[in-house]
Amino acid sequence: MGECTDAQGILALTVRLYTGAVGAWELEVREPHSGREICQRYETEAIARGAIEAAYEHGRQFGTWRVQRARDYKPTGQ
Repeated sequence: MGECTDAQGILALTVRLYTGAVGAWELEVREPHSGREICQRYETEAIARGAIEAAYEHGRQFGTWRVQRARDYKPTGQ
């Protein structure tokens, strides 16, 4: 999970990456102030991680990220 805040500390974006019901990886990106939301499924963790990195890059134009990983998360290939 990640939260991007602007210089005034206002929440600009949130992201959440998790395994869904059918084993696919799911990514949610939300803009709390506008109510917009994007949800996308990915077949592999590597592809999902690439998508979340793109979301982080997009958010950097608004402010800084605070990222929180699940304690038991072990990325594939690391």
